[in-house]
Amino acid sequence: KVRSGSKTGVVDREGNEIIPVMYDAVEIEKRMFIVELNGALGCLNENGEEILPLEYDHVFDRDDKYIQFGIDGKWGMADRQGILLECQYDYIKISTEYDICTIRQDEKTGLMNMSGDILLAPQYDDIFFDSTSHVAGVFLNGCYGLISLLDYTEITPISYDGISNIHNGKSVYLKEGMKGLLDENGDEILPAEYDNIKICENNILILSKNDKSYFAGMSGEIIGESYYDSIAVSEEIY
Repeated sequence: KVRSGSKTGVVDREGNEIIPVMYDAVEIEKRMFIVELNGALGCLNENGEEILPLEYDHVFDRDDKYIQFGIDGKWGMADRQGILLECQYDYIKISTEYDICTIRQDEKTGLMNMSGDILLAPQYDDIFFDSTSHVAGVFLNGCYGLISLLDYTEITPISYDGISNIHNGKSVYLKEGMKGLLDENGDEILPAEYDNIKICENNILILSKNDKSYFAGMSGEIIGESYYDSIAVSEEIY
């Protein structure tokens, strides 16, 4: 970066100007520049060509490929070539594991792809998922359930007291104060009769019941013959 008086620009190692010395601030990101002038933010590519005009309140680089930008409380999305989605959502969270975005509009949450096409219209109070699974937890009117991230349909009723520990397609559910286990199809493979369930790597569970803990397989079968007061495993998935 170079500065002249109160203005900032960018030159390369040979002194060739890439960004004119005309901006109040320039932030150098990977393969792009976030520029500020008179309180407005914009974005230029690595050659100094415009990606976003100077008119936004917020501009953030996301995952070295996508850009989030906002104005007046609404958010849009761009890539290094230009705008993909104009500012219209109250919230956007990019999840590159699935190439989808969580969006929020009128206090409801949905999903869209990276081109801005709606995959799941905003209808839930919250959506949450794990990069190892093709299922997502949803929250609506005080209850939880699961949807598929393959066809974006509900695979369980939205009737559980809680959903947690989503990992490798398995999920822990809460019903009347007790925990059970769901598979990737939303089927209950362990009944809600455990005080706690922790999903570990290699398809191992730690089940806790009646103040005792033990290792088990995904169908609840006991591994080994020992019961413990507590078990802690470094590869736990919380």
